[in-house]
Amino acid sequence: MKVAELRTTIRNHSKDQLELLVVELYKAMPKSLREEQDIDALVRCPDAQEIRRIKSSKKEVLDFDCVADEARTFISYAAHQYYFAPNMYVPKRERPKWRFVAKRLYRSLVQCAADPENLEPAADLVEELYLLLCKGCRVVLFSGDDPFGSVGIPQVEFLRQTLALRNRHMEKDKFVQKAVALAVNGTTSRWTVTTDLLFVVLEFLAIPDLKLRAIAATQELIAQRLSAYRSERDSRKRYRIEETVNDLTELAFHCYAHLGEFEEGIEFFNTHYTDKDEEVKLYVVVEALHHCYNQPELILDQITKAMAKGVRPRSRLVKLAESIEHSLRETDPR
Repeated sequence: MKVAELRTTIRNHSKDQLELLVVELYKAMPKSLREEQDIDALVRCPDAQEIRRIKSSKKEVLDFDCVADEARTFISYAAHQYYFAPNMYVPKRERPKWRFVAKRLYRSLVQCAADPENLEPAADLVEELYLLLCKGCRVVLFSGDDPFGSVGIPQVEFLRQTLALRNRHMEKDKFVQKAVALAVNGTTSRWTVTTDLLFVVLEFLAIPDLKLRAIAATQELIAQRLSAYRSERDSRKRYRIEETVNDLTELAFHCYAHLGEFEEGIEFFNTHYTDKDEEVKLYVVVEALHHCYNQPELILDQITKAMAKGVRPRSRLVKLAESIEHSLRETDPR
């Protein structure tokens, strides 16, 4: 039913019928929709809807200082769990609305970044907001267990926007270092795998020079992480360091692969990947070559060499090798 038809239909309804209709419509609305659209305020003051409609039709000019102050306050409060636990700073009724505040601030900061004077500080706050939601995937900061899903912005898209802002004002070396760090340092959401974030970084490494800089950045970060690993005694922190080193190694491998230097990438991978099981290393490399790159002969070569060294590949890899051999025989029956 269109709005004009709705108006015509309810025009002859009685007061009691309209009251019943409004109540039933209110009950049918999801709580999140009522909060996002501020339906309670509209019910208390229906005339405000007309004012809101007129204001929304005009292009909103944001005051960056006000947006920045609100963003800093939100990030600070969220980091202190004020949107989750009882406290004197955020009223109970306001805590569930954090997702709408975060989304509005994200959009406002991106809009403010269009002004060159605001670009860098706005990018700083977008990055802080991104890292805050990453942290919320690991520790309890909000009521939901997937902050990016609650806000309605996929983590991949949030990182892409963050890097797009950074790319507009940072020198290339610093940007590459920042991009690599952001891809591997933040906790992933339940619907995101780290490889997705690595490929977002690769989107910004459009020329060979940037890919080479990224490889150098991964080498530097791997050295730093391994140095910290040797002095770390906490087993959980040691495990997280190993994960980070593996993510950096995977990124460097993909940089080499995008340069067409597959052998160098595989050598780098085998040197730096922390898992001591050679079969696991083989599996990760082959999966990357199989799903991301069209390199059947290289896959077969890697599996054959590994088996010659005594590695026993899992059945999935054995079947893949057999399938490739069959395909190669069909294309070249000799």
